[in-house]
Amino acid sequence: MTMNPEGGAMPLISVIVPIYKVEQYLNRCVDSLLAQSYPNIEVLLVDDGSPDQCPRICDAYAERDARVRVIHKPNGGLSDARNAGMDAAKGEYLAFVDGDDYVDPDMYAVLYQALQKTGDKLAICGFTKITDTGVIRRKTDMRFPQRMTEDEFWYQLFFPKRDLGTVAWNKLYHRSILEGLRFPVGAIHEDEWLVHQYVSRAGHISVANQCLYYYVVREGSITSQALSPRSLSILPAFSQRLAYFAENNKQRAVTLTMRNYARYVVFFLSDWRGEARYASYVSQVKEDFKREIKRYKAQVSAKEVAYWKCALIAPTLMRRLLDHKEQQKRK
Repeated sequence: MTMNPEGGAMPLISVIVPIYKVEQYLNRCVDSLLAQSYPNIEVLLVDDGSPDQCPRICDAYAERDARVRVIHKPNGGLSDARNAGMDAAKGEYLAFVDGDDYVDPDMYAVLYQALQKTGDKLAICGFTKITDTGVIRRKTDMRFPQRMTEDEFWYQLFFPKRDLGTVAWNKLYHRSILEGLRFPVGAIHEDEWLVHQYVSRAGHISVANQCLYYYVVREGSITSQALSPRSLSILPAFSQRLAYFAENNKQRAVTLTMRNYARYVVFFLSDWRGEARYASYVSQVKEDFKREIKRYKAQVSAKEVAYWKCALIAPTLMRRLLDHKEQQKRK
């Protein structure tokens, strides 16, 4: 282990980078990781069967810098690549960076220091959404306490400009809270399936009130596309999360997750209104959400249940109200 100036060991941080068709972004991504001020880092470049020059670029980095290790594997998708990186990681702490994104030089030093101050096992920072041409689309409004409870984490998801996100990449994890967890292979919203488990294991989240991660918005990327039937994978993730919270008597988390579920129901139903090709999916969304309402309605107030039902009965109106609230917050 590297020693810090005050004495004591600096634990190894393993940064896992899934890579597929990102050759024009990859150098910037890896260079930002090798420029980290945190001194003890390994960079795991997981080539997920990329058909472009990415495999060659990865190997070139490994030849030049001993901190870089490369895993070449058949294409299995983002989750499969992350899982492969987790299996190979040697660090006491783990982090994830997408191959088309990049990070601030102090990101992992700041997140590690946040954990040292609190004794927590999960740290989180803000992020900047930026286009290919460098135009900033959004920066997280970082006005959070130094530590956040589990319920506070779920609550902040309702404030888009202050939403720290359920994504994997703006966090630093002690490997113990990820032990035995796997990203679901083939799912689009893969982060949604794991976040409740590691946040619950962590108990508290340390917050670095800085935007240290740069999320590059690429035209044509999966996450930049409009809602499609593939996006429905987020809904069973919510159902799994609800069951987990109910089983562990986390009532406030159940309520907050149902509100978030309702918001996505509004998005799907209002976007697909009048679209004959999506009729079967609309029916499925409604039936699944009705089932969840029936399951959890006895645990909350009548007002809360009414909010959930409005998502089904008047999704277009609810969408207008949500959009109006968002516009008001931006003023």
